[in-house]
Amino acid sequence: MTVSSKVLLLEGGNTDITEVETALEASAYDVFRVIPASSNEFLQTVLIYQPSLIVCDVAQASVVEWIKKESGLDLPVVFLALDSSIRVPANIEGKVAFLMAPYSDKILFSTIELALA
Repeated sequence: MTVSSKVLLLEGGNTDITEVETALEASAYDVFRVIPASSNEFLQTVLIYQPSLIVCDVAQASVVEWIKKESGLDLPVVFLALDSSIRVPANIEGKVAFLMAPYSDKILFSTIELALA
């Protein structure tokens, strides 16, 4: 695990992020789970937390784009999906990974570590 890895976990979409949150916390990641909103208060919360990575359902792609644009942070993103027909929008820049369920903790952690590298 990368030292001081702070994971911003966005709620919403079809993926059950509770299992992801539990697995990450069990592996000593610093996880901050939030309900996303397009507001200055939400953005300030993100800036105070200073995440190393965003993990969320692919349905949250527009929120991720907004966070990256408004904050100026170049954060890697791991998108989770239940269906292989769902694709990450092309306008998301930077390091992006896409995992389709079911995925093991090993795959999740390997993907996160590659994104953080």
